[in-house]
Amino acid sequence: MGAKTGQPVTSGNWHVRSGREGDFVEAWTEFIRWTHAEAPGAGDFTLLQDEADLQHFVSYGYWSDEGHIEAWRNSAGFAERFARCRELCEDFAGSDYTAVAAVNG
Repeated sequence: MGAKTGQPVTSGNWHVRSGREGDFVEAWTEFIRWTHAEAPGAGDFTLLQDEADLQHFVSYGYWSDEGHIEAWRNSAGFAERFARCRELCEDFAGSDYTAVAAVNG
């Protein structure tokens, strides 16, 4: 399912330490499973791996509203699970977006 116009989207740009790609995918997947269990408003999440640079990943997730994103980031357990992902990385940058156009098939 794709985004709807006006929908908030969180995104991460991850550069994982060499040889830790599998560990990162496992940690990220556990983080998002926890998110779905504990964070109201969380929608679909996707993790992409760069075919030209296997250490580079991009993640994005859809949310029902910005308030749920803030509550998720402030919830018990968020920092610990995010840290597990982050410690496997050389670099990370996160961003928040709003969908301004969508073409769903």
